[in-house]
Amino acid sequence: MLGGWSGSRKPVLLTALMAAIVVVLAVVQYEWSIQVSRAERDRMQRALDNSVRQFREDFNRELRRLTGGLQSGPLGFSNDSASAYARGYEDWRQRSNYPDLVRSVFLSTVDEGGASSLLQLNPESGAFEAVDWPEHLRSLQGLLTSPPSLPDVRSRLVINPVVWTILYEGPVLAQVLADVPARGEPWGRRGFDRRFQGYAFVELDRDFLRDTLLPDLVERHFAGLDGLVFQVSVTDGDVPLYRSDPDSSPDAPADAREPLLWRQEELASRLAGRVRPGPEGREARAGERRPRGAGRRRGGPGSAGGPGGPGGPPPGADAFRRVRGMRDAVVSPPGADGAWELVVRHSAGSLEQVVATHQNHNLAVGFGVLLLLCVSMGMILVSAQRAQRLAKAQIDFVAGVSHELRTPLAVICSAAENLADGVVGEKSRIAEYGTLIRDEGRRLTAMVEQTLQFAAGQSNHQTYQLKRHPVAEIVEDALQQAKPALESADYQVEKAVAADLPSVEADAAALSQTLQNLIGNAVKYGGASRWVSVRAESAEAPGGGQEVRISVEDKGLGISSHELPHVFDPFFRGKQATSRQIRGTGLGLSLARDVVVAMGGRISVKSANGEGSTFTIHLPAASANRAPEVESA
Repeated sequence: MLGGWSGSRKPVLLTALMAAIVVVLAVVQYEWSIQVSRAERDRMQRALDNSVRQFREDFNRELRRLTGGLQSGPLGFSNDSASAYARGYEDWRQRSNYPDLVRSVFLSTVDEGGASSLLQLNPESGAFEAVDWPEHLRSLQGLLTSPPSLPDVRSRLVINPVVWTILYEGPVLAQVLADVPARGEPWGRRGFDRRFQGYAFVELDRDFLRDTLLPDLVERHFAGLDGLVFQVSVTDGDVPLYRSDPDSSPDAPADAREPLLWRQEELASRLAGRVRPGPEGREARAGERRPRGAGRRRGGPGSAGGPGGPGGPPPGADAFRRVRGMRDAVVSPPGADGAWELVVRHSAGSLEQVVATHQNHNLAVGFGVLLLLCVSMGMILVSAQRAQRLAKAQIDFVAGVSHELRTPLAVICSAAENLADGVVGEKSRIAEYGTLIRDEGRRLTAMVEQTLQFAAGQSNHQTYQLKRHPVAEIVEDALQQAKPALESADYQVEKAVAADLPSVEADAAALSQTLQNLIGNAVKYGGASRWVSVRAESAEAPGGGQEVRISVEDKGLGISSHELPHVFDPFFRGKQATSRQIRGTGLGLSLARDVVVAMGGRISVKSANGEGSTFTIHLPAASANRAPEVESA
């Protein structure tokens, strides 16, 4: 009893163990997915930041190539410097990948008397010619004819006096023209204002920026194997200067947002990291150790000879000398209206949405694998239990068949010995013994035939000759074959066969044998009622059309609800059959189902424990245009 309890408990424990493993795997999978998503988010953000940085570097590099080509050497203006601007512009056009970036080059000069004039470069002659201010640049005329107040890169000025400054209204790149004295040469009483000579400025082609330069940079830094991974836009204030996707919403949240050009504070930071005043009049690199006292000056700010003091340069004038290597840089003035801003967002909406989508996909795949694992384990458990039941049923079948064979063989051997020994001499007794041997032999033959029929069905070697037959004849033949068993058991048979039944296409012998099996089961399990009913009628099939129903009913033991789904399984025998030691192999109903299915029909059962059973064969009615003979496996 303990062994049986332990055996029944093993599947439960195994199922619980597998369920616990699956839960642990699910938790690990979820935590792993979160960690992977965070790492993926950080990786994508770093890659995006790097692409944005490189985009800005390349854009500013293109502008620096332009402004570097236009550098005339000293800051001041002269006829030679005008020629140098023209030569530099032509050289830049020859070397540049984007020669159409520039629309016009101008020099706005201011003489000592304060009178201003505008010169425009003629690309054909290579000389500057006096022109009137263009209508679309008149808003900048006042700004580009007035000196900046202080030449200090740390000041919040409209135009930086040291490097090139972009004015977005043009857009225009502007640089101060000033005569900066050599080191040691006095600035004079009026300082920087005295030496201001005007501006050199370059008008950029806005259409070329939008249609060529920016798309090339976007393709270079934000494209993947399947096209643009990000939606990139450059805004000019509230107006988009460029959008990689014209249908993108400007109000969508951005994954990255940076000014397109360097700000003045960024340039100051770059200068602070690159150069600073060094000992003995040279520039010391950042990180270079300075000798003690090397940084001291004889005149501090405001003192004689010091910056801003009598005879000294104006505040910030040293910036001109310290940034000669950065004079071609282009900066964006702080607080400028319409500053260009680089806005990047992922094509899928945002990086968070992409990561969430990937996380959900990973979770779906992971949980799908776990579900497949659960299904596989469940199928293994079910298969193992079915195999265990089948093995037990086969063992019971062997034991049952052995018992069934032993009884008739013992009877035959006993009767044969009595006849051989001359114990029986009377003719009536000899005939009785002969009948007994014949019946037991037929019983053995029936069991062997049933076993062989089951084996043939399992190996798909069983064939049936389907012909059109009247149902009444098949029913009558089955009752005649089962009559000896019915009479010996003193059973009352109630037959009800409708007169207008259509024919069925079946193997008459196999169908008759199936009915005999059902009648035999009714006799074995009929109990004390001693009553069997055989009915045949036509009805409408569930799928349409007519079908013939042949039913065998008894009022015997019945079948319990939990055993009912298994009555057609091979080798299955109910508890009542084994407890009452009712003879049988457990193959009759399985063979009956296989035969009926092979003829295109089905078999059903209705039963309740203690109320008897009704087995019904459903066969399609023969159609008038169907072939008269069909071979079915």
